[in-house]
Amino acid sequence: MTSSKKGESIAKAIYRKKLIGGDFEGDPQTQTVVIELPFKNEKMGLGFQIYNDVAGILKSTGGYGIYNYKIRFNDKLSLTMGVQAGVTNFRANFTSVQLIDPKDPNFGQNINKALPSVGTGINLTNNKWYLSVSVPQIIRNDLSILSNPNSKYNAATNRFMFGMFGYDFNVNKSIKLMPSVLAKVIENAPVAFDFNLKASFMDKFLLGGSWRTANDKFNEASSQTRLGDAFIAYTEVQLTPKIRFGYAYNISTAKGQYDSGSHEILISYKFKKEEESEVVDPRFR
Repeated sequence: MTSSKKGESIAKAIYRKKLIGGDFEGDPQTQTVVIELPFKNEKMGLGFQIYNDVAGILKSTGGYGIYNYKIRFNDKLSLTMGVQAGVTNFRANFTSVQLIDPKDPNFGQNINKALPSVGTGINLTNNKWYLSVSVPQIIRNDLSILSNPNSKYNAATNRFMFGMFGYDFNVNKSIKLMPSVLAKVIENAPVAFDFNLKASFMDKFLLGGSWRTANDKFNEASSQTRLGDAFIAYTEVQLTPKIRFGYAYNISTAKGQYDSGSHEILISYKFKKEEESEVVDPRFR
């Protein structure tokens, strides 16, 4: 959902690169551009997102249109409902893989598909706390090589749901603490959680950290392949009234040599009215 405040149109560019150790080629990386356009009546907003994702032989390029509608119950409490829809071009270059068995039917044909995507979400918020639930991917798209009846596997995109709750504590006039919890529910996978804590200083500088974990029972079969456990450190700086810069580093706690962490960079530009305050609510970055 878009998240612009009154009178603010925001453009964001995000770049993320995951470092893979060993002899693997093609470190996963993602480039994303988001534009948020509010309506003057404060009740509606539009957004647009385009992205490009590369992970070895897998590539995805897509775009979404986003619409949200806000219901304000009083000066403090409001409910925002949103929907997004778009299409993703998914490519898998299976034939480029060097195989022990060159006749393996599972790698005999590449995939190049246009996949529809529809998502929705709601956000209940007041001046101290917020609660949100979203389902970014409702449609379960088939990724199988349909023309190859000898293939053993049926691949498909998984549906998933996010739930998040956060609360803002004002330590004093200059410092604000913002703990939050994010739950991620994915088909055929354990529920995962992010426990986050951010500190905002004079609404100009933000410092935070997260601990990402998954269901330990799912990982008992192998201590070498823990699912998603990681620590994340991040910071954001309001460089000018209109430009904000952010950086995050993610390091996995999994044992093994094939995950050297990831780096993420954010740059946002705010097209705001001159009479508006420079204060940015970090909850709505």
